[in-house]
Order: sequence, then structure tokens, then C-alpha cells
Amino acid sequence: MELPDGKNKAAGIFWEKKELISRNRQGGKAARGANLNFPPIKCNFARLEFEGTVTVPSFCGYSEEMVKERIEALLEEKLKGSDQFVIEVKELPKARIQVFLDSDSELTIARCAEISRYLEAHLEEEALVPEHYTLEVSSPGVDRPLSLKRQYVKNIGRKLSIKTKDGKHKRGLLKAVEEDAIVIEKEEKKKNKSKEQENAGQRIAFEQIDSAKVLISFK
Repeated sequence: MELPDGKNKAAGIFWEKKELISRNRQGGKAARGANLNFPPIKCNFARLEFEGTVTVPSFCGYSEEMVKERIEALLEEKLKGSDQFVIEVKELPKARIQVFLDSDSELTIARCAEISRYLEAHLEEEALVPEHYTLEVSSPGVDRPLSLKRQYVKNIGRKLSIKTKDGKHKRGLLKAVEEDAIVIEKEEKKKNKSKEQENAGQRIAFEQIDSAKVLISFK
């Protein structure tokens, strides 16, 4: 097979893989991205037989970091003006993408579905994903540790289970969130008023927290 002029063999493979995927998606029509110039990119690779054993990127010639940055930019545009925000975008093996979102108020299943359709439309239009891929958009879930200060603010008044970087475990009611720390009321029973006052304001710096999870009460 003849490679495009001015491309080395690796770049030609990237171009060819891109054209093939775009053509499959459009039912045999000319590829939208066929004229784009794809330089060799370092990323995760999938195996492909072509004049011997060669390698091609798993995300249509784009590195995983490039795809992730594009998803984050799309989300920033979509969530602008709302109280919703991005927790994490993860790319996993077998073209699986996970997007975790949260909200200062409420994040519904319908909203997640809307954002999923929005991302799918852009990723496929821009040919950033292969023909077969999985996109998952959801809230982080109660078993996922808090990772942003904004999440701590949202959970003021709820009980937290905290593991500090020195290996200690603490439980208590989240009373306040400061610029660089949280304040919890420890769970231990108080024996007298002075002890209660002492425990009511235990301060834990963010830099000391290894993980913190919200405790769900079923009472």
C-alpha cells in the first residue's frame, strides 16, 4: 500500500488507521479526517498486522492525553454557568472512557445522560474515538473518596471517615471547610463540657489527608 507523500512509515500507519475508522463510521463514505496531518505520537498502542508487525495508537492517532484534554475542554464549555463540575476523566483499556461529575446541589441521571450524548456527538464528529468505544458519565458514588475542596464544602454537616498520611483513622462530623484545612467534631463521646469544647474543633490540614469518605447513615 502506498503511503502519503512526505510521511514516514509510522505516520502513514496513523493516517491509514484514521481513514479506516472514519470510513467505517460513515458507511463507506470518504473519511472526514483523511486530509489531516497526523505526526507520530507517543501513547498506548494496539497491535496491527501490516507489512509485518507494526503499532498504531489506540485512539485513532491521538494520544490518550490529547483525548482527555479535549473531553475536559468540552465539559468546561458544557458545564459553564452551572453548579456542576468535573471530578475526573479516566481512559481505560479497550477504548473505555469514564467521566465523573459532581454538583453543589444535585446531579440527576437525566443530566448525566444529556452530558454523555453531548460528548459522544463531539467525539465522534471529530473522530477522536474508534468505532467501538464505551463512554460512562456518572457521579462519583458514596464509596469514592473526596478529592476537591468543593466536595468538602458540599458535605458540611455530614460524617466523614478520614485516613491521614501518617496512617491514623478519624471519624467525625464535618463542621467547617477552611482555605487549607477542614474542621471536624470527633465521634468519641464527651465526658464533660470542657472535653466537648476541645473535640468540637479538631482541625485537619488538606495536606495531611490521605483519603476522606462520606459515611452514609441508614437510621
